[in-house]
Amino acid sequence: MKPLNALFGCVRISFDEKDRARVANILLRENLSSEINEHNYIEVPLFRLKRYKNAFSGMNVIYGEIRGIPGIALKNKSRFGVFAAMAVLAVYYILAFSVVWDVRVEGSSPIDEYEIRDELYSSGLRAGSFWRSLSRDKVESDVLSSSDRIGWINVNRRGTVAYVKVGEKNSTGELSANNGYSNIVASEDGVIEEISVKSGIAMVKAGDTVSKGQLLISGIIPEEKGGGFVRAEGEVIGRIYREASVTVSSVETETVRKQGEMLELSVKIFNFPINIYKNYGKIKNEYAIIESEETIVLFNSVRLPLAISKKYSEINTERVISRNDTELSAVASRRLAAIRMLKLSDAELLKISTEGAFSDGGYTMRSKMTVLADIGEEKYFVREKGAENG
Repeated sequence: MKPLNALFGCVRISFDEKDRARVANILLRENLSSEINEHNYIEVPLFRLKRYKNAFSGMNVIYGEIRGIPGIALKNKSRFGVFAAMAVLAVYYILAFSVVWDVRVEGSSPIDEYEIRDELYSSGLRAGSFWRSLSRDKVESDVLSSSDRIGWINVNRRGTVAYVKVGEKNSTGELSANNGYSNIVASEDGVIEEISVKSGIAMVKAGDTVSKGQLLISGIIPEEKGGGFVRAEGEVIGRIYREASVTVSSVETETVRKQGEMLELSVKIFNFPINIYKNYGKIKNEYAIIESEETIVLFNSVRLPLAISKKYSEINTERVISRNDTELSAVASRRLAAIRMLKLSDAELLKISTEGAFSDGGYTMRSKMTVLADIGEEKYFVREKGAENG
């Protein structure tokens, strides 16, 4: 079953062996894209079922039950809320991984990070951008052509995060040398899938099993290769295993936060505050004071030198929540999905298995994941005084 059919539902249409050619002709004539299975059936998306019924009108075909998540939900109406939550989470999961959630500037560079982020923002790489609409080659080219200080830039995607490395030009326009010496070591246990070295000596190869802290790329060049010390640079992709789990209690005490009195309202123009409203007369000592500031943005891109600053009291109350089995599994699914997103933010998911178990006190859900991620971590070292190259 195709992933979209499993998510949105499908129906199997079965027919006799002698009708295979006729079915193929109808699909071709009606421009319907379905593969005929060797067991004489086709899978039809639920939202296109009416069109297929019209096409096969008058033919002796058999329509099966609704399959996928909608079919499971119909068979288990008493737990419809659970499956509805799972369907929403599945859609959210798919959409979430098509968006850039964060842009991280890595490494040490004399160029101010905000300057780099401004260049990336102008080139279209920002939190909220869609990966499909981004060309990393174009982003790199635009930044290099628009900046007089950046000599090289490398943009990589790991999961939902864009990782950016840059280098500065010196006064002659050449890349400035980095005087630091470093190795690249493993940040966690895993199996090497791919290693690319820009500077240094590779100490492992694809297929090797490595443990956290193990040397991957050495910054010490042996004598037979010229000798010396360098800053190790490269990318080491490893296959690693991660787990995410959550336990939800049948009875929980929840803190309900509610905005209380508005204490202060001001407008900042070019970071200069203009007070509009202030009232601290009724505030009680036990109330928390919350501050918020919102910058005015036009057309989702043009930031105005204008911000609205607020201060208000926060009133916290507690309430006891009791959950049945259906509610427990739904809450656990939502919470586990959020935890998985964090654990996959820098990785590409290869395989996942999820299981859950009820207990007297609640419900525990656990996911085991196999992912691809950059496990290389730079570690600077100090060359001993008087040491010779090699």
